[in-house]
Amino acid sequence: MTLQTTHAQNASVNIKGRVVDESTLQPVGLEMDMVIVPAKNPAKKIKVSVNSKSGEYLQPLTSGDVYTLRFESYGVYYKEEVLDIPATSKYREEKREFKVKRIIKGQVLADAAVFDAQQKTISTAANDALQQVLDVMKKN
Repeated sequence: MTLQTTHAQNASVNIKGRVVDESTLQPVGLEMDMVIVPAKNPAKKIKVSVNSKSGEYLQPLTSGDVYTLRFESYGVYYKEEVLDIPATSKYREEKREFKVKRIIKGQVLADAAVFDAQQKTISTAANDALQQVLDVMKKN
């Protein structure tokens, strides 16, 4: 008697939806890429163009993997989302809406008093605020 092992094939799942501005819930109106990185094969990055007018996107992905989605554009803050697509043997579609924050010219990134009264060193609050601005700049 011989034992046979069968493996379920992971079906494709169409991920579709919109990428919108988090404050207005409207399309960002800019060219934007959504870079999708599968956990099982991080070298295989998938670049998806998001429609600048409607914010819509469509991308088939293989089920049974966890994906990191990175939203990249000159006019939005860098953002990452994690998308877990459980294994399935049947094709299906999933709708997902993602919200990003738009970069607005003249927007204040930090607001802190740099020095405490009669001190020569930068205050802790100002140092923290500067670190936050530095982190934002590094990501973008």
